Amino acid sequence: RLSAGDPLPRPFPLPGPPGRAITTMRAGEGYLWIGSYYGLVRQSLADGQATLFAADPARSDSLSNNEVWAVLPRPDGTAWVGTANGLNLMRPDGGFDHFHREPDRPDGLPHDYVAALTLDRRGRLWVGTVGGGVALMLREPQDGRPPAFHTVSRLHGMPSDTIASLMLGSDGRIWASTDNGLAAIDPDDFSVARLESGVSHSITSYLPGS
Repeated sequence: RLSAGDPLPRPFPLPGPPGRAITTMRAGEGYLWIGSYYGLVRQSLADGQATLFAADPARSDSLSNNEVWAVLPRPDGTAWVGTANGLNLMRPDGGFDHFHREPDRPDGLPHDYVAALTLDRRGRLWVGTVGGGVALMLREPQDGRPPAFHTVSRLHGMPSDTIASLMLGSDGRIWASTDNGLAAIDPDDFSVARLESGVSHSITSYLPGS
């Protein structure tokens, strides 16, 4: 942690087990959100106070899984959270709503392993999964109704259904990093443009969130 007037970085202890591996970090709405293998940490940028959110079998509204791979803060101070077992929406009270793959719903989440989250220019949520491709949220959850998604996968031209990260490009397309190269998705017609094989084949490492 860097402080005003102090040029040297200082270690900042996090709640939970020591030596935790950090998988992702996002700053937004006055907080630093830290994903790890042991849950989600929300640290106040005002006073440094940190709160750990973890899966608790005794609480149905706790985090669905402690492997947190993606966090996307929302303007109301809550956040979308991608875990190794489901997409979570953090509520203002600190509880979580869980959303999982439903095989009988063609407009459901395509896979439970959520590794990447981003927004497009229209503020719509895009979800990258490990095994199900990329999904655009067409309808947010409301009044007990689950969210609805449109999935873009290998069937639609993606180089792989294993997504490492997502990013909004300057041209408005959604760029996806996969374990088999890069692809850009048009957010209007869902067409997929794959990076030239000569370039993508030079990138051989893979890690969710990279």
